[in-house]
Amino acid sequence: MLAGLICMAEPVAAANPARHRVRILRVDHVVDAGTPGWDTSMMNSRLPKFADATASAPREIFSVCWEPEIAAPAGILVTFELLQEHAPQVRFLSEKYDWVVDGEEKAVFRIDVGGTKPKGMVTAWRARVVYRGRLLAETTSATWR
Repeated sequence: MLAGLICMAEPVAAANPARHRVRILRVDHVVDAGTPGWDTSMMNSRLPKFADATASAPREIFSVCWEPEIAAPAGILVTFELLQEHAPQVRFLSEKYDWVVDGEEKAVFRIDVGGTKPKGMVTAWRARVVYRGRLLAETTSATWR
């Protein structure tokens, strides 16, 4: 009977958000110049709407690497807020973890900086790890206001 009580108390303690300590290890940043469309010299006259079928716009990729001190329950949210050169508003991106996180994780955010409506390069950002509305960890760029 006592063993049953101990087993029942352990999951409750693990789900207690006050016990979850998380740290953001680093934020990696890569600029992807995009890829030009394939050579369409012969197809151009026949299939013009497919001329840029394989082209991709330039983008920036931010990888937020984070790790819980102990296993974190399902429902952790990693958020990424950013400002871009030609966009006055703060953009909000997020990735939710619907599984228990035990070890290092990486949330990857891809931001288009070119294309038909270019917003420009990212000028400032803030990354956060949140659980049920409670801030567990945060890091910002030097230019974040």
